Amino acid sequence: MNNQNKNLLTFLFGAAIGAAAVWLFTSEDGKKIVAETKEKAKQWKDELGEKFNSKESDSKQTS
Repeated sequence: MNNQNKNLLTFLFGAAIGAAAVWLFTSEDGKKIVAETKEKAKQWKDELGEKFNSKESDSKQTS
């Protein structure tokens, strides 16, 4: 593959990423997906924090 084809593919990939980002942040469906993803990430963070704190207190009790 020559350099010109690589440049074209890189440009098209970047354009696709940009279009997806615009869709996510401007359309109603995209906004719902972003909100759901944020909520799920918060739940995972809280669960991991609870597990970490549980493991930390278990290790302090055994020490």
